[in-house]
Amino acid sequence: MESNITPEFIIRYLRSLPYPDSALFQEMEQYAQQRYIPIIQKEAAQLLRVLSQLKKPERILEIGTAIGYSALHLLAGLRPGGKLVTIEKEPEMTEPAWEFLERAGKSSMVELIEDDALCVLEQLSGSYDMIFMDAAKGQYQEFFDLAFPRLNAGGILISDNVLYKGYVADGAVAEHKRRTIVQRLRAYLDMLVRHPLLDTCVIPIGDGVAVSVRKWESEKHGE
Repeated sequence: MESNITPEFIIRYLRSLPYPDSALFQEMEQYAQQRYIPIIQKEAAQLLRVLSQLKKPERILEIGTAIGYSALHLLAGLRPGGKLVTIEKEPEMTEPAWEFLERAGKSSMVELIEDDALCVLEQLSGSYDMIFMDAAKGQYQEFFDLAFPRLNAGGILISDNVLYKGYVADGAVAEHKRRTIVQRLRAYLDMLVRHPLLDTCVIPIGDGVAVSVRKWESEKHGE
């Protein structure tokens, strides 16, 4: 869970702070590290917890489950009786994800769908108070186009990895194979900050997190 966008001494300090950290989270972090599974970085995961507790969502949509690490942070503020719908296309991820969710006592709050996110989003029903996007970075715009209509007014959209190891800020250092992703992420961020129905902040923690709030109808024209 290394970062290329924040100085190392700041990361060390942030990760030394005595945030509550369960043995299960530590086990999940080790599990991911040993198997080279990308999960949200620790300081960005804490941001998810805080945003969830501030919003107190009734329904959350997550695009990209991995082993359920971010899902457990998102569940911190879920209202009683609420539901988190999470989508993961890799079959080898869903089994450990479900096991970790059960061990945390949270599986009854979660619907885990094993399929390609684009296929699922095309057929998904209902609306959501929070949407967390942490899947194929080159497809963020496609995910957004399908998921955004499901975001309630006042709802929060969180997009992870939007600075992509710093390459998005300094495209000149990106290897040729990464340039398409960099270009797509730049276009995605430009769309977010210009979108008339969103207020967006890009935060340089973890691998870059964009937090967007869907405006209420009365705010659309700056009223």
